[in-house]
Amino acid sequence: MLLASLLFAGCGSSTEEQEKQTSTKTTGPAGYVQNLANAKNKAQATAITTSLTKAIQQFESLEGAFPKSLNDLVSQEYLSVIPEAPLNMKIEYDSKTGTVTLVPR
Repeated sequence: MLLASLLFAGCGSSTEEQEKQTSTKTTGPAGYVQNLANAKNKAQATAITTSLTKAIQQFESLEGAFPKSLNDLVSQEYLSVIPEAPLNMKIEYDSKTGTVTLVPR
């Protein structure tokens, strides 16, 4: 009996988790449009960081060091252009670690 009650207690999300999930969701047509925009920005951010990270890894593998700037990826023809960041975000690059992140403006 004790085992069964512990099992049931651990199966659901905590109330705090449920409130967090509910508070980030919006409803109605405006909420739907906002959720679509958020999903689009997240997908773009993932695609941008993935493509830049791949180019940086190729550069480092062939050149023996990380590029000093993202512009080096274009000048050395690892990329044709540096992709534009999603709305209200900017690309940050750390040349010491080869890390690309998108941060809010």
